[in-house]
Amino acid sequence: FVVDKHPNSLFCSFDGDGDRIVFHGMSAGHWILLDGDRIASLVATFLLREVQEAGLNEQLSLGIVQTAYANGASTAYLRSLGISVVFAKTGVKYLHHAAQSLDVGVYFEANGHGTVIFSAKARELIKSGASAESSERRKLAFARLQACLAVINQTVGDALSDLLLTLAILQV
Repeated sequence: FVVDKHPNSLFCSFDGDGDRIVFHGMSAGHWILLDGDRIASLVATFLLREVQEAGLNEQLSLGIVQTAYANGASTAYLRSLGISVVFAKTGVKYLHHAAQSLDVGVYFEANGHGTVIFSAKARELIKSGASAESSERRKLAFARLQACLAVINQTVGDALSDLLLTLAILQV
């Protein structure tokens, strides 16, 4: 299989037990890699926009948890958007624990192992949905957030759910 013969294509790779994912492919003649840092940035920026459009940004804390091994450019980018960046020791158990301190906590190691955690408060607010008199964009934001709740495996890194989430966000 030759990637050069598939320009502007996106591929993904899972590890052996299916808890890590990275995306890769060709774009404009250059090889690209969406590792865990980039997936986390993509997911966090998407969730931030939808939380804001749903009108929940004053009620929910949203942030990303990184390790010292995270790409410094991703940290600076996320902070420039106003996304809280929390640092934890290396290892999923530390990232997961730190993410639980947020209402919407995103974490991915650079190797593609990660997930998003929603607090009980966040789940309740998202499931309540938009009111009948809400704008179409607000209704769409709630629908997208509800879809995220349905597809994300909050318990453990799950490459299949991360695949579906990432592809849906890229499609949006």
